[in-house]
Amino acid sequence: MSEFRFPNPSRAKLAFGAFATVVALGLGTLGLEAIAAINALETEIDDQKALLSRARVAETPGQAIDAYRAATAEEARARFQTDLQSLADEAGLAIETLDTAELILVNGMVRMGLTIKGSIVESELATLLVAIDAARPFMLVEGITIRRARGQRSKTTPRELPIRLEIAAYAAV
Repeated sequence: MSEFRFPNPSRAKLAFGAFATVVALGLGTLGLEAIAAINALETEIDDQKALLSRARVAETPGQAIDAYRAATAEEARARFQTDLQSLADEAGLAIETLDTAELILVNGMVRMGLTIKGSIVESELATLLVAIDAARPFMLVEGITIRRARGQRSKTTPRELPIRLEIAAYAAV
């Protein structure tokens, strides 16, 4: 029988082996992080596609268009503003300001934007967002900013949240 022994490795070989192991583990970790980032981007793209398909206002026979219909863009914007104010009132949003954005022509449709600043009871925020999501003609929440309520409050008083909503809708004129 032959006698097999592990030779005593030199310090250089040990250092190189340790370095190679660290590099391999580092590259493996970076690879996993890259895969996770790609999966997150794919999920975000899928979410955006779903949003676009919901927002698509292409007219097809037998299908209602989820856009405001009016003789002029200003008339459509006035209806949009009225509808949004009604939803806000029903949810208990106290409107401080309501600003209109410039009307923009997009693929034969007019994009209308409104920005609402106000305050809402914390427990009613979800009600407002669900109402906006379910609204027909459709409305899109493009931005939402909620600030932390300042000052002391009692346990029995509902907390009011300062809020800023950017909402868009489309009109076929």
